[in-house]
Order: sequence, then C-alpha cells, then structure tokens
Amino acid sequence: MTTETSNLRPQPVDFNAVWQTIRGTINKILCLNYVSKDEWGDRFHDIYKLCIAHPESYSDRTYHETRKLLESHVKLIYASVIENPSNMNDLLHIYYEKWQIYQQAIEYLTLLYIYLNTQYVRKFRHGNTELGDDSRSNEKLMEINELGAHLWKMEMIMPLKDNLVQLLLQAINDDRCGKPQNHNVISSVINSFILMERFGNKNKPVLYRELFEEPFLMATSTYYSHEAKLLLQNNDCSNYLEKVLNIINVEKDRLYKLIPNESHQRVIEVVEKCMLGDYLDFFQNECRLMVKNEVSRDLRNMYLLLKSIESGLKIMVDQVELHIKEKGLEVIKCIINSKDDNHIQTFIEEILKVYYHYLHLIENIFSGDKIFMSALDRACTAIINYRENTKQPCRSPEILSRYCDNLLKKSAKNSSEKEMETKITEAIIIFKYISDKDIFQKCYSKMLAKRLIHSQCISMENEECMIQKIKSVCGYEFTSKLQRMFTDVKVCDDFMVGFQTHLENSNIKLPMSFSAYILQACAWPFSQTPVSNFNIPLIFEKAVHEFEHFYLNKFNGRKLNWIFNVSQGEVKFLYTKKLYQITMNTFQIAIILLFENVDELSYEEIQQSTSLNDEQLQRHLQSFTDLKILLINSPSSPLSSSTSSSSSSSLSIQQAKQQQSTSESFPKSTRFLLNKNFASKRMKFKINVPPPKEIQQKEAEQQNASVEEDRKMFLQAAIVRIMKTRKRLRHNALIEEVINQAKQRFNPNVPMIKKAIDSLIEKQYIDRYETSDEYHYMA
Repeated sequence: MTTETSNLRPQPVDFNAVWQTIRGTINKILCLNYVSKDEWGDRFHDIYKLCIAHPESYSDRTYHETRKLLESHVKLIYASVIENPSNMNDLLHIYYEKWQIYQQAIEYLTLLYIYLNTQYVRKFRHGNTELGDDSRSNEKLMEINELGAHLWKMEMIMPLKDNLVQLLLQAINDDRCGKPQNHNVISSVINSFILMERFGNKNKPVLYRELFEEPFLMATSTYYSHEAKLLLQNNDCSNYLEKVLNIINVEKDRLYKLIPNESHQRVIEVVEKCMLGDYLDFFQNECRLMVKNEVSRDLRNMYLLLKSIESGLKIMVDQVELHIKEKGLEVIKCIINSKDDNHIQTFIEEILKVYYHYLHLIENIFSGDKIFMSALDRACTAIINYRENTKQPCRSPEILSRYCDNLLKKSAKNSSEKEMETKITEAIIIFKYISDKDIFQKCYSKMLAKRLIHSQCISMENEECMIQKIKSVCGYEFTSKLQRMFTDVKVCDDFMVGFQTHLENSNIKLPMSFSAYILQACAWPFSQTPVSNFNIPLIFEKAVHEFEHFYLNKFNGRKLNWIFNVSQGEVKFLYTKKLYQITMNTFQIAIILLFENVDELSYEEIQQSTSLNDEQLQRHLQSFTDLKILLINSPSSPLSSSTSSSSSSSLSIQQAKQQQSTSESFPKSTRFLLNKNFASKRMKFKINVPPPKEIQQKEAEQQNASVEEDRKMFLQAAIVRIMKTRKRLRHNALIEEVINQAKQRFNPNVPMIKKAIDSLIEKQYIDRYETSDEYHYMA
C-alpha cells in the first residue's frame, strides 16, 4: 500500500527515456498491432508520470512530441498513397482502408491520453494552469482525438480533396445508373469529412459542406435535369409521375446508405426542383384533366410529389376547388330552376352528395390535407350561397330552414333516432357554409314557433339537439331567443296545470277544452299587430275571459295580446255520415261555427259576424270551398237554401268553378252552402291555408327589410363594443374587426359598415379625428 502511494507522487523523470517507450507503443497502436494489457497499463502510467513530474511537468513537451509523431505518421500514409500513380484509380478503397485503421487508432490513443486531455489540455483552454515561458503557450491546444482528426484533415484530405470528391461523385453517379458500388466505402469516406470537425466537439461540418455537399448538389442537379428531359420525351404525364415517384424513393434509399442525414432534405429538394419544380406549367395543364376526370392514382401521385414543392400544390388546390364548384353549381342550378314539389329535399340531398363525395376523395387521395379541406369549404360556400340574381337574397337559408322544419315536424315518414341524429348533423354541415345565417335564424324561428305552439315536434330532445348544434357554430347569442321559446313552452305547461286547478276549485266548466301559451313578445317571431279585426265566437268568450282573469290576478300590471291568427283547434263534424275531426285555425273555426244553426250564409253575413277583413275572409272561405266543405250557391241559381240533394250540390260546384275561373275572389253577393254530403278518405286532417303569392312576396319583403334593419343594429352594436374596448382605432382596423365579429351571422360589405360608422358619429358614440383616418370612443 505504501509503495503504490509513493509511485503516484510527483518525482523526477527522465523524459527521453520514458518517451522512447511511449513512442514504441504509440507506433504499435497506429498500426493496430497487438499491445498487451501490461504494456498498456505501463504506458498509461508513464504518461501520468510525465504530466506530474517534479520539479517541472512534461505535459506540454509530451503533447508536442505526440503531435510530431502523429503528423509524421499521417505524412507517411499520404506518401504511400500517392507514390504509385496507378493507385489513384483505387484511391477511394485505399483511403477507406487507411482511414479505418487511423480512426480506430485515434480512439485507442484518446483512452491512453485521457489524463493529459483532462488535466492539461482542458485546463489550458480555461486558463487554469501555468505553462511557464513556453513559446508555444498561446498555440491552440486540442485533445488527442481532435488533434488526430486535424492532422488527417491537413495532411490527407486537403491534398487529396479534388481526387476524392471527383471519385465520390463518379461512384454515386454510377450507382444511379445501375452500376454496382461498394456503399460502405463511399459512406465511410464521406463521413470522414464530417468527423474531421465533429471528432470530440460540436462544430458545424463546414468542411463537409464546402468540400463535398455543394459539388454533390450541383452534380445531382445536372443528372436529374437531364433525366427529367429524357423521361418527358418518352412518357405521358401519368407515367412520368409514377417514374419520378419511384426515382425519388430510390434516391432516398441511396441517401440513407451513403449520405449523412443532414443532407438528405437538401438533395431531395434539388431532385424535386429538377424533375417537378421546373415543369409546374406542364403539370398545371395536365392537372385540369386529372381533376376533371377524377383520376385517383394520378392525382395521388401528383399530390405526393408536389406537396414538398413551394407553392407546388396551389395549382392542384385551385383546380380541385374549381371542379367541386362547377359540379355543385351544375346540380344546384337544375334544382332551383325545377318546379318539383320535392325540391327542398332534393336540394339538401344533392348538396350532401357533392360534399361527401369530395370529402372522401380528399381524405383518400390527399390524406385529408388541410389546404384541400379549405378548398372544399370555399367551394361548398360558393355552391350553397349561389344566387341567380345578385340583387335578390340567397334561397339556401330558407330552403335549409324548411328542410329542418320537415325533419323535426311530426309526419308519417319520421326517421329513427339514429337516422334523425345523422340528418341533424348533415343539416348543420350545410348550415356552417351558409353566409346569411341571420336569414336562416329568422326563418327557422318562425317554423320552430309553429311547431311548438301546435305541438308538431317529433320530440323536444331533437329540437334541443338542433339548437345546441347551431349554438356550437354561432354562439349563445345567436340561439338565445330560440332557447327562450323552449323555456316559455315549459313554463306554460306548468301554468296551464294551475289554470285547470283553478277551474276545478271554482267549479267552472268551459264549453270546450282550452289551453293557451303565454309567449314573451321579444322572443317569439309573431307580430303584435293583429292581421285583422276579429269577433271572438261566443263559445270562446268564457274561456278567454276566465283565462285573462286568472293570469292578471297572478301577474298584476302585465298585458295580454291574443294572437288569434296563429291559434288553432279541433272541430268535429257531427252532421256528416262519418265523424270527421278537422284541425282548423281560429278564423276558420269562427266561420264554420256560423253554420251550426243555418245551412246557408252570404259573404256579407259571414264578414259581419266575424269582422274579418276581405283578404283574410277570402283566403279562409277559399280553403273551405276547395275541400267542398262549403259550396257556392249563386244568386242566379234557382236553388234555395233548403235544397241539399246531390244533384244540387253538383250544380253548385260547377257554378263555383265557372265563377272562380272568371274572378280570383268571391263577390259580395256570393252565398255559401254547407255541404251535408261532405265526404273524405281521411277521417282526421288539417285545413291548411297557404298565403297567396302577393302575401308571400310581401312577407318576403318585410323579412328582408327586417333582416337589413337587424344587420344595421348589429353592426352599430359591434362598432360600439370594439371602440369601447380599444378607445382609439384606425379606419381599416375597425372595418376588419367588425367583419370578424359579424361573419358568424352574415358577411357585411364595407359600404354597410361605413353607414353604421356614420350613424354612430351622428349619434355621438364615436368621433373621427380631422387630421387622420382614426376614430375615438366618446364615453
């Protein structure tokens, strides 16, 4: 124990004698000759003794003697390589063999010199050791592995670089042409260029880039430019794409075997530029036909090849978008111009067919790439928002709202729960693409209101599901009124229970079954102005009076406005051979009740009893005569009101047809006869009263005007919110923010926004600076 400790202490050393033994071992290592374990341990200890020698360390001298030895060795290797000119043909193989031996030897020497590296070189770099008056103390020191690499670079690579690079490029070119090559030799030689600067440090491989990569990229460009011209001369676009795709895959495999990973992307970019980027105009022309014919294989190949080219996919995206738009508009125009009664269902089905077809195409061919999905979105937006006349509103919001109404309304063809959920989801897909969502909201709210108050909903769960999905697209504010309608219906159900309890407790019996909905005026899309004066039938008066009394006692100070034009009831025909249950609106009930005690009434008598205006009365009388519930008895006819035979009925019907053919409305002198022989195949049905075209046009104009007014108010509110938050804002920035806030409801144009700004300036909400295009908020 004492002896070993004394050997580790600094002591005088004969440098020359110790170095000679170290030198001999290093020469063995450089030639990869056998070195015994004992010899290795002794040399390791010798280097340690030189580094801690007393009174002066020999670290510096050991380092520089080692450098000389390595430098001399590398020069001898270089001389042996170039001494025979014939060796230059096999230079890559010779270099490869010499480099493999030298690289392994340097790794062994690094282990042998570990103490010198850590205690001398590294401390020297950090200025933690005193090196005396050595004139070379300012020289940059390297660890042994770095030193070995540096000497190989200076004494081997730099003198041979031109020959090495030329032979490497030729070998790779031959490999591309199909001539067998030794990949290990090529890869090892190229990697030696990188290891020169990465041997023990983290420097960037500048030598590799300048020496090999740049010439290699130029050679690659030359080769594949020539290859592209030959392929285009001998192949059509379809075959060319397949061969280029195969060439790139083969090149990637070759690079993986031969070239460092850091160069792979740059090489492939050169290949793609030469074979694809330089021929984008050619691909653009071919792409049109491929997209038009939807050739999946060719489109897939083109996508895989062009997606890594800068702006390469733009031509494909544009063509795909244009193709989808053309196909969609071709279908939509036919449907809009057709007179098919089922055009609403057809419209939705055809749009979904186009959407799903191209969605699957994009997913399968273009791997669901976002830029192609965006193209699908833009194309669908153009299709769904198509309008024949730019001055007229788009019909899609109304058509979709009617589709949803048919979907959610009770009918003989209601779908299963799973089908219903699918159809609601599909409706929302179309809804997302509608630009004028506020028009959809107007139409949908009217139809929802009718479904709710007439109990026509298939299920409240489906209704709520639809509203939740609309809410997920447009937000809470968009659906707030729709949700309040649901709340009103639920509250009314509880209220009617209380009303029935009140009637029972008060021992009040109504002459009919009665229920009512209390609706918030601001939430429901019903006008508060009556469509006509109306005398409530006597049978209704008691129920109406009792309900008003009960409600106003509970909610003092409120006001009830009865909306009779949207109310309805069920009437049973007891005078016919069969019992018919017919659903009518309140005005129709009032008219038919007049015939309870008489068989015939004149137009004037009916109007006097009901107080309905001509427009309303004409429509409802028409609905009765169309179904032959009432017959027309002309004053010129010899028939009296008491005649009710089948022959008289037939004559009256003929007279009615003649009369309606000459006039669109009933004259004041018209007399209406109750048809006691009324018969229908259906025992239970509803009398619908479609409004005349003039009324429909008027309602459409009113709706458009209402939408425009709502948009003005929305824009003004949005501007105030923005300016209240920002305080000061330039004109263009304000326009942009307003558009962003409004696009969930509609697409505002700039003149509309400017009018809203001018209106707010007049109202002194905001003001404009005189010296700039900037606005500021006026608190």
